[in-house]
Amino acid sequence: MSLTLSLRTAITGLAAAQKGLAVTANNITNSNTPGYTRKTVNLESQTLSTEQGVGGGVKVSSITRTVSETLQLEQRRQIGITSESKTTQSYLSRTENIFGNVSANSDLTAQLTTLSNNLASIATNPNDPIRHVETVNLARNIAQQIQDAESTIQEIRRDADQQISKAVDTINAELDKIVELNSRITRASVAGLPTGDLEDQRDISINKISEKLEVNVLIRDNREAVIYMRTGYKLVDQTAQKLQYTPITAIDSSVRAENGSFNPITFEETVIPTDLTNQVRKGEIQALIAIRDTAMPTLSDQLENITNIMVDTLNALNNQGTAYPPPQSLTGTRSVNATDPFHATGGMRIAITNSKGEFLDYIDLNLSAITAAPGSNINTLMTAINGATTVLGGVAFNTLGSASIVNGKLVLNAGLGRHIAVGVDDVGPAATETVSGKNMGISHYFGLNDIFEHSLNQSNPPLVTSGRSVAATDAFTGTGIVRFGVTDATGAVINSYDLDLGAALPPITTIGGLIANINAAAGLTLIARINSLGKLEFKADNSPDGMEITLLQPPATATATGENFTKFFQINDSRNMAASVRVKASLLAAPQTISRGTLNNANVVGPIPVTAPVSAITPGDATTANAMVQSFNNLVNFGSSGSIANVQTTLTGYSALFLSSNASMNATAEEDYTNNKALSSEIESRFSGVSAVDIQEEMAQLTILENAHNASAQVLRITGEMFDALDRIIQ
Repeated sequence: MSLTLSLRTAITGLAAAQKGLAVTANNITNSNTPGYTRKTVNLESQTLSTEQGVGGGVKVSSITRTVSETLQLEQRRQIGITSESKTTQSYLSRTENIFGNVSANSDLTAQLTTLSNNLASIATNPNDPIRHVETVNLARNIAQQIQDAESTIQEIRRDADQQISKAVDTINAELDKIVELNSRITRASVAGLPTGDLEDQRDISINKISEKLEVNVLIRDNREAVIYMRTGYKLVDQTAQKLQYTPITAIDSSVRAENGSFNPITFEETVIPTDLTNQVRKGEIQALIAIRDTAMPTLSDQLENITNIMVDTLNALNNQGTAYPPPQSLTGTRSVNATDPFHATGGMRIAITNSKGEFLDYIDLNLSAITAAPGSNINTLMTAINGATTVLGGVAFNTLGSASIVNGKLVLNAGLGRHIAVGVDDVGPAATETVSGKNMGISHYFGLNDIFEHSLNQSNPPLVTSGRSVAATDAFTGTGIVRFGVTDATGAVINSYDLDLGAALPPITTIGGLIANINAAAGLTLIARINSLGKLEFKADNSPDGMEITLLQPPATATATGENFTKFFQINDSRNMAASVRVKASLLAAPQTISRGTLNNANVVGPIPVTAPVSAITPGDATTANAMVQSFNNLVNFGSSGSIANVQTTLTGYSALFLSSNASMNATAEEDYTNNKALSSEIESRFSGVSAVDIQEEMAQLTILENAHNASAQVLRITGEMFDALDRIIQ
């Protein structure tokens, strides 16, 4: 070997050792840097003459990352799963105590049980005013607890919807970084420069995206990364295909994904938008969608079940009874107009009493006859009440009191110094309305003696959804007339369409034909359709408007079952009751007006002697209070919702199931997150075992490189001395 060759060989060794020292030092320096992977200097020998096999030293062939692609793929997948379970656990934990604290005996079930006990106390001690106050205050607290819980549920949904937008923004920011890093990596790769540190930065961005949604990564020969959604849509291929999502401004219980209430996740620059919402797999966004569209609506529906049964049951019973003494006036909770259609059957008694609950006079109304005409409305009812001749005094009712609409509510007034009570007449069935399809008692329909009121009685919902699943091809025929009305914020009808099911042209024989007939109605700003869940929907076109379905005379009936139209389709949708339920203001002001007895239906005929008064209600009558207590023991059919299947149980029994289901859901979410977090740590540990910097190994490598550097330097020094000696010889 010539001295020149020795010199060149030593120089290459020195350069290789210096490069190795630099890389090793960088490894040590970045040992705690997140996302940094160990870099390795790869060497190869150089030959000056292939034929003669003359060596020419060493060169650095490449600097590579130490990465297990298999572990990296599993790591990214687990990042998404863990992020999804963490997000689910975080949001569900906010529901842990919104229905009250079980350990403090303040949960909803305990409160309902206490309400039942308080009503029992009224039944036992009907003349104790403290019991009335305690019961009404407890009812107010339960209503507020339900309102607060529903408010929190919808707040969680709003937060989840907003967070989807933030997650999309994060993805887009990381996509921009990946595109920029791809460009730098490919340029460096073509130039033969190391790309490891740039690839580390790109992996960090890919992992951040993996937290939001699952992606697949393809690395091309030039080290460029192509990023795919798990379902195949490209997010990065030379350029970024960014996502976009716009959260909505207001969410309540009626806002549902199946109704198309939420905006889709789409690509920013696609001419024809592709809804990617259901293409998301794993990660934070999937958890947020599930919280917004499934978990929280399920809780809301279950809470609505409890609220509906409690409100309808107690209101119905309280409206069947009366207080002692009766109040001086009864004001409804339902918003009405004089021209609203109204039909009813059965008999109704309106009694005027003194402060002792004794009859002063009364009227009996045969509503089957009074409201039988097709055009009957609420004004028809009021005219009949005001013009009816009283039994005892023989004068028109409006000489004693009056029936009128005040501020959109029906009011029955007894007049100065008198009291009023509503009940059943002494013959025939109780008065029952036939316009809503629910066949409520008249007092209950108008809410004259309600315990609870809610906004559903004040305005009509913009969307009504059937409980029955249907298809356009399903057979459907019917008879009778149903009115579809669009109402403004006050409940006044803007426009309406009266559909005679048996006389429609073309004849209605299918659900699709029913929908087509409604949608073809001129001037009706309402749409009928079947939603994505197979439910029949009726929706007001303009969001501020509401809509109502009213059965006229003869009432619309489905031929197949004989059920009225609304019952057949199960469209008595009372969603949003939990958000607004509250104790009626007049009852809060006068707790003693809660019903405890019932109107005496004795056949009172002729003048009542002063010496022998007849009681309309006695002080010790507790029949209504007892009926309300018993209602807490009655079995009720609750529909399937979430993990709670169709079940027949009591109100408090369902409430206990509801709380148990929520606790179980929270416990499962907590367990899933704990397990996934542990698994993620395990995979991260295995990945780090391959890719992370081991200080001891690097220090050992540093020693080896230092020795190699010193050896090459020594060869260089000796070769230099030999050149010097040769130079002296020549001289």
